[in-house]
Amino acid sequence: MNSQFPILALNSNITQLIKKIPSADILDNIKEGLNNEIRFIDQDCPISDVAKIVKSPMDGKSYVSLSAAYCQYLWLMCSIIIKEIDLSVVMEECKRCGVTLEQFIEGTKQAVSLSQEQVLEQIPLEYKGINIEQYIDYLKRIPELLNIEEFCKLQKYYIKLLVELMEQETFNLGDFSAIDVNTPYGEKINSVYCFGICFILLHEASHFALGHLDKVSPAIQDEVEADFSSFGSIYSDISENEKFSANCGVLCALFSLLYLNPTIEPDNIHPTEDERIFKVYECIKNDNPKYIVILVQFFKYWAEIYQIIDFPPNLQNTEDSVDRIKDFLAEYKKIKA
Repeated sequence: MNSQFPILALNSNITQLIKKIPSADILDNIKEGLNNEIRFIDQDCPISDVAKIVKSPMDGKSYVSLSAAYCQYLWLMCSIIIKEIDLSVVMEECKRCGVTLEQFIEGTKQAVSLSQEQVLEQIPLEYKGINIEQYIDYLKRIPELLNIEEFCKLQKYYIKLLVELMEQETFNLGDFSAIDVNTPYGEKINSVYCFGICFILLHEASHFALGHLDKVSPAIQDEVEADFSSFGSIYSDISENEKFSANCGVLCALFSLLYLNPTIEPDNIHPTEDERIFKVYECIKNDNPKYIVILVQFFKYWAEIYQIIDFPPNLQNTEDSVDRIKDFLAEYKKIKA
């Protein structure tokens, strides 16, 4: 049996990403008493607490406590939703072009054997402005999720593992040993996951930098400020080539908090999870139409997994569906209040 979650092998990747975000002022925070070491909890048990700033009684320094079980949980969520989105895009493209999935797979295999110039000649007119290297890289990765039988089997298994990580009882860490984070497609998921953890870590570091730890009673506004500071640093510092993965990571992190509190019970410390999600979504929705897909699909999964009654049916990836979800959530929270 493995002695730790497979996802912890990516910790060094997260460190490298944080170095790309200078506006977070991590070095200044360290000078002011923030320990640069992350202390992991929940390494062999379900999630107890996602992350928080703790002051050490030994040296008085503050450090970030991070749940290892949550890290694995977030990676599973990223895997589930990013694969679902990409498969949805492929299916829509097949429908648009009038080809079967098998024909699309064969065309993909042929395309990756061509030169960049030859691929450019075959790209549909509406895609002519894309980054050709990223497009070819995408074509190389995509066959991994096009075996529909294996895709459905793995998605179902990952959802089972998500539930295990939430339950307040012990589980077999060996159940996670089959997770392979090093597949060609896994590299894409890893990038989204690492940005998600960056958001969580920078959120906690922002509490330190903004002086929130000195307050007797935490306030909801503190959490709003920490979210804004963390997301703002990532959004402003990350290059355009990585921005989509970064924004996906932030959304995945925020949705993970919704999934951990599926009834959206208020704690009087944080804004409700849906409020946090929509604040970020409103900032990025015009950057890429795929963010609508992410939002709608994540809420549909939430309703399906947790059997949310009266959730709007037949949602498409449109702003109208986003409005329907907002209306539903407003009523849902009234009933729960």
